[in-house]
Amino acid sequence: MKASVVVSIYNEQNVIDQTIPILFNQKNINDYEIILVNDGSNDNTSKLLKKYKMQKNCKIIDHSKNLGRCAAKNSGLKISKGDIIIFLDCDVMVKNDFIFKHIQAHKEEKIAGVLSKISYTSNEVKDNYQKYLVSSLRGNISNKKLDKIHYKYFVMGCTSVKRSVLEKVGFFSEDLSDYGIDIDYAYRIFKKYH
Repeated sequence: MKASVVVSIYNEQNVIDQTIPILFNQKNINDYEIILVNDGSNDNTSKLLKKYKMQKNCKIIDHSKNLGRCAAKNSGLKISKGDIIIFLDCDVMVKNDFIFKHIQAHKEEKIAGVLSKISYTSNEVKDNYQKYLVSSLRGNISNKKLDKIHYKYFVMGCTSVKRSVLEKVGFFSEDLSDYGIDIDYAYRIFKKYH
């Protein structure tokens, strides 16, 4: 089973060198691709991403202007080749077995998507939304076993979905505002895959 990791990036020059390198040093897996989508950043993000062009399993997409998280995810999704697609925000830290664990979970036929616990690059979170994502109050963090996740907890900043599911659900709605995309997309998945 091949995985495609789609990383949405916008003005993340301060975290790229903390979060991106681990994606190229994953253990227990060989067949995966990393798609870095620079969504029209106006800082040094584009320059910093160039060093990853030489990685054999890396593709870089540069939007000429900021189109939003939905467009960034859609751009990566359109060129992805994996059986599962992992959506990752650039400021989220992962471990070196991150991709392997997602692939293992997706071997279970009934699983449509997998949600990872989110860890940011620093203990300082940017806003109340991020505080919610990392808090113990967040609905599915208390779920200790593989179980059904309610759609309102399926946040797309660190999740994976089978390609077969995405083909039925379609692309992200690019006319939605940033934080509405998670619930919209998760609900669309939930309607077809309870």
